[in-house]
Amino acid sequence: MIPLIMAVLIAGIASALFHLFVGDSVLELFAYWVAGSVGFLLGHWLGALYAVPLPTLGVVHIIPAVLGCLSGIAVANVLKV
Repeated sequence: MIPLIMAVLIAGIASALFHLFVGDSVLELFAYWVAGSVGFLLGHWLGALYAVPLPTLGVVHIIPAVLGCLSGIAVANVLKV
């Protein structure tokens, strides 16, 4: 439950900042948010699966999760979803 809440919040902040500098429409903001949330959860899952020895924020593997979030936003930008 906690990783899901953090995914929504952190991906929302990251996608809003990215959209502020690069985005054009509200639809792109939504696409960045979805891609960032999926990337965050995927990064957290991979960090937990491989027991990455990086700092965590509670149960969330924050560094792989944020990298996944940023990767998801970058992929959404390249694909112009």
